[in-house]
Amino acid sequence: MDDEPAEPSSVLLPGRVDAPSSSRDGSSAVGQFRSESAAATAADALAGICVSETVILPGQPYPWGDEADQDTLRAVTGQLIAAGAHDAFITDADTGYLHSIDIRAHCDDRDLALAIGRRMVPMSPPFHEGLIKAWAPGRKLTEDQVRARMYVASLERSDRPPRDELESKIWAIWRAWREDQLRAANQHVADPTGCT
Repeated sequence: MDDEPAEPSSVLLPGRVDAPSSSRDGSSAVGQFRSESAAATAADALAGICVSETVILPGQPYPWGDEADQDTLRAVTGQLIAAGAHDAFITDADTGYLHSIDIRAHCDDRDLALAIGRRMVPMSPPFHEGLIKAWAPGRKLTEDQVRARMYVASLERSDRPPRDELESKIWAIWRAWREDQLRAANQHVADPTGCT
């Protein structure tokens, strides 16, 4: 609401646009579908990432070198084709990774903008596990689901002390996950070649 109006840098894709994979390791299997709804259904069935008519299954073995596993790669592309993909292939991890998406919309008033924002609030790992994607087509979040997302979002962005035992447990999970992420990042910086 406080930003200056700006034209989008590109036309928004139709259909669903999921968040990126939490890992960039390995290759990705990519399937092209004939409609956004078919891609969304396949992404749900295969636990993949949906971007418009494309489904991405990250974390697959590399197609070359010592880590190559051609049987697994054939099986995963076969799953995409069985789910309705008219084209499926293996690529490197970067191709299937979404770095950032900036979506803007003009709303009639602040209340409408906040209502939409509350429904679209993203959940950071590990709290996203098992949640319905807020932007999946055909699924409208209930008011309880919206409140739950806003509550978790406020916890991860707040420096106030926990109010009860449940908040203390959520904070403990969040701190442990953040420490794991920091430790992994520090190890990667200390050894940029990935060799041990």
